[in-house]
Amino acid sequence: MSTDTGHVSGSFDASWALNNPEAQFDWGYRSKHGSVVLSKLITGAYYGTTISYSYYSGCSTGGLQGFRDIELYLGDFDGILAGAPAWRTTRLQPDNVQVALHNLPVDAPTHISSQGNFVPERLLCTHTSNKGACLTGPQLETLYYIYNDWRETNQTFVFPHFEMGSDAQYGFLLNTDPGNHTEPGIAWIRKCLYNDTWDWHEFTYQVILDADRINPEQANVGFNFTGFYKRGGKII
Repeated sequence: MSTDTGHVSGSFDASWALNNPEAQFDWGYRSKHGSVVLSKLITGAYYGTTISYSYYSGCSTGGLQGFRDIELYLGDFDGILAGAPAWRTTRLQPDNVQVALHNLPVDAPTHISSQGNFVPERLLCTHTSNKGACLTGPQLETLYYIYNDWRETNQTFVFPHFEMGSDAQYGFLLNTDPGNHTEPGIAWIRKCLYNDTWDWHEFTYQVILDADRINPEQANVGFNFTGFYKRGGKII
C-alpha cells in the first residue's frame, strides 16, 4: 500500500498545513496507520485469508513516518526499512534555515570527501591562490556552520551537522539565493509552526523552543522501541 498522507502537494508546498492541525496530524502519523488498517482488510478480503507478515519501506519523511507508526501502533508491521529518517522534524526544518541563513560558499570546490582528515582551513585563499579553487574567510565560516553540530548557549546540542560529501544536496536543502529564502525549512515554519507573516529575518533559537513545545504534526519520534522489539519486530 501507499498513501498521500492526506494531501497532494509539491516538495516545497506546505500550504495544505496552514491553520489545519487535522491535516498536520494526518501527515504526522494518522494517515499511515489508517492506510495500513484498510490495506490489510482489502488484502484479506481479496485473498480470503489474513496476511502472515507486513513490512514497510520508506525514506526521509517516509522513514520518519515508519518509525512513528511502530512507536504508536505495535501491530501494524513486523519490520520496517527506514532510510535516512527525518527523525525530529522540529529540529530538522529549523536547522535547514539556520544553516541557509549563512549562504553558501561561492566558487567552492564541488566535492568534499568524507575520507581522510579534512582541514577546511587549507582552502583559505591567499594572494597566490586560484580564486576558483579556494575559500574566503566568510566562506570558511559558512562551511563551519554546515559541517559542525548546531549548538546554542552553554554548548547545548540542537541538531547534528551535515555529513562530509553531502554537498550535492546543497541546492535542495540550503539557501542559494540571498534575496529569496525558499528552502523547505522556511515553508515548515510558516505553514506548520507560525503563519504566513513570519519573516526569516526574525529567526532565533526561540523557533526551536516553540517547535519542541508545540510539535505541530505530533511527528517527532522518541528513542524507545522496546515494545516493538519485544513482539519480534525488526528495524533496518
